[in-house]
Amino acid sequence: MSFIWRRPSPPQMFQYTFHCVNHPGRFVASFEVSGDNVVLIGFDLVGALPHRVEINIYNRAGYLVAQPFTNNQLKPGKYSIVWQGTDANENNVAPGIYIVEYRTERDSTSQIIRWPLE
Repeated sequence: MSFIWRRPSPPQMFQYTFHCVNHPGRFVASFEVSGDNVVLIGFDLVGALPHRVEINIYNRAGYLVAQPFTNNQLKPGKYSIVWQGTDANENNVAPGIYIVEYRTERDSTSQIIRWPLE
């Protein structure tokens, strides 16, 4: 697994990109947090077979807070979703540390984010 950290301008935004390779599947995903307190989660599915994809948000204690994206079979390609800091019932989550998990049937990885942005 390799990690790439980028800090583009404007300074209130950051992008975190990670690559995880596990034969025969491969994915590339990125998290971008804007000054509007919106997390953009983009991912690129590579390969010939459809993939089951889940995006899960956990609180610091490890409890599942939200599952903003679940799809049983996605074809290879580029996808993105937005998380606006709400739980499964559309309530605003408390300020704190959250873990964004990206999972397919072959791979998974996660990124820690602080919510809301400071």
